[in-house]
Amino acid sequence: MITVKTDIKKHTVDYTWDKGLRGIKGNSLYFSFESDISGVPEHVFNFMFGIFLMDSLVFTGKEISFSELTDGEELHLNNILKMNHESKGCAGRAYNKNVPRIHVRTRAINDPPPDTNEVICANGLGKDGLNVALLTKEMGYAPFCYTLINQYWRYRKVWEERYNTISEFYKDENIDHTFINTNFFKIKKNPIGHYPYALGLPLAYLKDTNVILDGIQIHNNKTRLSDGTFYCPGETHVVFDQVTRATGITLSSPLRAISNFGAQKLLAYKWSQYLKYQRSCMFGYPWCGECPKCNRKALYMKLLGVDRLSLGLPEFNYEKLKLDSYGPVGDSVKQCLAKLKGDPYEKWIEGANENALAEIWNGDKLKKILSEYFEIYREDPGPDGEGYTLEPSKWAAMKNAIPTL
Repeated sequence: MITVKTDIKKHTVDYTWDKGLRGIKGNSLYFSFESDISGVPEHVFNFMFGIFLMDSLVFTGKEISFSELTDGEELHLNNILKMNHESKGCAGRAYNKNVPRIHVRTRAINDPPPDTNEVICANGLGKDGLNVALLTKEMGYAPFCYTLINQYWRYRKVWEERYNTISEFYKDENIDHTFINTNFFKIKKNPIGHYPYALGLPLAYLKDTNVILDGIQIHNNKTRLSDGTFYCPGETHVVFDQVTRATGITLSSPLRAISNFGAQKLLAYKWSQYLKYQRSCMFGYPWCGECPKCNRKALYMKLLGVDRLSLGLPEFNYEKLKLDSYGPVGDSVKQCLAKLKGDPYEKWIEGANENALAEIWNGDKLKKILSEYFEIYREDPGPDGEGYTLEPSKWAAMKNAIPTL
């Protein structure tokens, strides 16, 4: 058994554990907030730890002991870890034959924050984060955005440029925001993933609101044809639903019905004036031009008729797309390449799926907004030719098949 200790100070939550977690160097993790977090219940931070590090917990394969959780948090965290284990972690990279289990030393009472007009929005300044913040305003809500920093710790000047850019965007749109610091990126080792949307949970308590939005698209729900498991369970609508059931705080993605290309199309066509703020690359000023993200965006901009040079993007290079490096988005990019060549391609990359919209928070409002730029379609995109399939028509049944309280 691994015992996790949670120490909540005024602005920082410190986690320590007594045995090693695979994919993590050392035995301590912290998150520092700009606001006073001392009033947020400890069970919220324990659940946050379990969600943020679900890949590592599955990779380790041991029982995990927390000081406290609610009944719902324990049940649904165990469900999530089981799904993650069956999928062998995100992209099948974090496998241990043993299923991790959660042990709780004290039962906590769940008292979620109320429903208000404010919405917590994850925003790393890529196309997805910008879309999430802007869609939230378009739906009539007040976004409160957060960014997990220090992932640029090897590239300090890049972060300085990002900070200035994101601050300018927030000033232009009059958006309230905060930054969260961490040592995670210094202690993380491959192959584990991580899930920054979990950091919205304490912010929901701080801001007294019960909606968290992240920018995850339709392809992040692919299941294996061989056994029905998810490619990356932590990013799926099912895990988002489990977090919602566990906490009473709605976790959703307004981009869930559209493709990776579609998210770029939305920003380029609806909010073209904010393309100058998009920062989808981790290494350049604003783009390095060498990484797969840069090359995907250059391909997308070319298809959309956007002047990429005005944004500092070079011509895309096919080899640098690295289509085999991240499975879910690969099929979407291949369809974009086919469209560029004038070959037949799957039209779902340009549309918004109605079955997916039905599973999204405020899906009706989103449908009205998206229908101006996307054809609304019902059919499933289906198999991707790489052993996975995408079937939004089954999403409701998938959620209902998982136990709840």
